Amino acid sequence: MLSRIFAFLLLLGIFLWPHPAAAQSNLRNYSVEAWVTVAESPPEITLHWRPDTNSVSYHLFRKSFTNQTWQALGDLSASSDSFTDRNVILGDRYEYKIVRNTASYKAYGYVLAGIRVPMVEQRGKIIILLDASHAGALASELSVFINDLTGDGWGVIRREVSRDATPASVKTIIQQIYAQDPTNTRALLLFGRIPVPYSGHIYPDGHANHEGAWPSDSYYADLDGSWTDTKVNVKKAERQIQWNIPGDGKFDQNLIPSKVELEVGRVDFFEMTNFSNKQPPRSERDLLRQYLVKNHRFRHVFTDVQRRAIICDNFGLRGTDSVVDSGWRNFAPMFRPENVTEVLPGTWLKNLETNSYLWSWAAGGGSYYYSDGVARSDDFAIQDPKVVFMMFLGSYFGDWDNESNFLKAAIGSSSHTLASCYGGFPHWFFHPMALGETLGACLRITQDNVTNQLYFPFLQGTHETHIALLGDPTLRLHTVLPPKALTRQGGSDQVELSWEPSFDSSLLGYHLYRRGLESQDWERISGETPLSGGPFTDLPSAGSYQYMVRAVKLEKTPSGSYLNGSQGIFITAETTGIISTNSFEFSGTKRSSGNLTSLLIGKEGSRAVLERTADFNFWIPILTNHFTESPTNFTQQISSEPQNFYRLRELK
Repeated sequence: MLSRIFAFLLLLGIFLWPHPAAAQSNLRNYSVEAWVTVAESPPEITLHWRPDTNSVSYHLFRKSFTNQTWQALGDLSASSDSFTDRNVILGDRYEYKIVRNTASYKAYGYVLAGIRVPMVEQRGKIIILLDASHAGALASELSVFINDLTGDGWGVIRREVSRDATPASVKTIIQQIYAQDPTNTRALLLFGRIPVPYSGHIYPDGHANHEGAWPSDSYYADLDGSWTDTKVNVKKAERQIQWNIPGDGKFDQNLIPSKVELEVGRVDFFEMTNFSNKQPPRSERDLLRQYLVKNHRFRHVFTDVQRRAIICDNFGLRGTDSVVDSGWRNFAPMFRPENVTEVLPGTWLKNLETNSYLWSWAAGGGSYYYSDGVARSDDFAIQDPKVVFMMFLGSYFGDWDNESNFLKAAIGSSSHTLASCYGGFPHWFFHPMALGETLGACLRITQDNVTNQLYFPFLQGTHETHIALLGDPTLRLHTVLPPKALTRQGGSDQVELSWEPSFDSSLLGYHLYRRGLESQDWERISGETPLSGGPFTDLPSAGSYQYMVRAVKLEKTPSGSYLNGSQGIFITAETTGIISTNSFEFSGTKRSSGNLTSLLIGKEGSRAVLERTADFNFWIPILTNHFTESPTNFTQQISSEPQNFYRLRELK
């Protein structure tokens, strides 16, 4: 009986969607494939887009990334394919919207662009809710994962949750943690079988036998909206889990009640029998462990992936909306149009056997475990498609809480795939990843997008509660090869750090950080400019510390350039610190010709460090001096800060 139901669903999915072989115009023209080139001196950002002979005119808009209002830049002729913005500042981020007008439709493109955008060193805090039944067995892999999050600038708050808890009780835990630091708490990872909220009276895929409550992790993301369970009373769906009646623990809301506070991702392999019934069998725990391992490998560039994208569209046009635009529109600012490959139905998996891609968009009429012309859930258990991030569109995919679900199966594949989503109902907006933003930031943009407000076009499913990310929300598009083998040398009163270099391209150098063992806050100790290499000597006060070093790269992308940090590597060290500060003094200090010249007066045979600060919070070591005679002349180039203060500290 089950196979007959799925056969009916598959036929229904094909019936609802025209096949791309039907006579249609080029579906790429229903989006604006935009990218930029940049110059530093003078600073300018030039927008480019793939032209379309159907164009009548173009409208251009700009805003800051965090602003909610577009400002018009101007109108351009039908033949235009570029625009240069010279009203830009190095380091700032600018988001552009390009609207192509034709006789029958509008097409849209988006780019988040900038020039030498500063490195993000502190990304905020992430809450990790762990399925308590797996936390102990996965302790080693989870420890590596938390180190990786720490090494990318995240503060980590970890809690264990029973899989038998209610969504409401889980949300209370989240709200309590968030309330302790709402300014910095940004993301949430649900790892394992964390209770699944359901909400609404919806069917964004258009199937009436699928009408009711859908899985809604947006319930955990929206911490101050009103979620009720008193109004909806519907039992239309063929699966009883989607029935929604007052008081049953499923919520009424079709639309997310307010803007979300958290960027939520889920890694959940509950009831994935398509993996457990293969040889060798992989259990739920095996798949969770495998996910953590491949996450680590991607972050540390052990997994070699080409910077390009692949598209397989078995749907075509829906009215005047091309659902595949979630691929074309997002991939152009990531890779440029020439690095986006479209493959024929039935060839997607074959292509991914030997060719790697960072992103994929694929669509076909389907069921809970099948996409026509793309793949089956079983394929992900026996093959290993070489793509990291995936968007899929097809019937029933967005209802992911079921046995051997297609979207969950994708992130269960062996070595590459780390995220999947139901991409097309509604459109997603991943373009900020090209300038260093996270998956979670793009999920938040998509969830918060309300019809007729910020990002066009709008399709069924816009702002609905089912919008969800399967995977780690902290992942970013570009990885940098980290340095290796951080070691500590030196005596008990100092910490001399050395490391093996990164061999990535376009490196600017390295930043070093220090924190107390009980702290989550890192202090950069390498100054404003990345170090060219080691060793580096730190002279902190007495105590135990953790140190981190990250390689810093000038990342150049089709959306501009930004400073991109590698994963951090760590070491702990103890130091006895300084003895006193009253055995030394400055004498005869002068400023001239860009230099500071001073006599350092100290006891013969003693040692001191000369340090500089602009704010009395952050002291930069300049020189460690061994006094062989007194006084000693010292000349130091004056820092570019408007005012600095210097001090001497005696060392053991």
